[in-house]
Amino acid sequence: MQVGNLVKITRASIGVPRDSMGMIIKVTEPRGDYVDQYGEEMYPPIIFIVQLVCNQGQSSIPRRYLPRDLEVVSG
Repeated sequence: MQVGNLVKITRASIGVPRDSMGMIIKVTEPRGDYVDQYGEEMYPPIIFIVQLVCNQGQSSIPRRYLPRDLEVVSG
């Protein structure tokens, strides 16, 4: 997944129903160290900033999603 891809949201959240559509506008790498409870390093998650597609007249603020919550539709 990369910036400009059209994606489908696969997990419902408050104000965003499952199967909503959006476009990835930014990809961020997390900051800091990721260590599990046993002291072993973990793979840090990539976070996708998605601008949701809304009906005319509605506004949408960008939302953050993990890769497991998105499915690429085109791109």
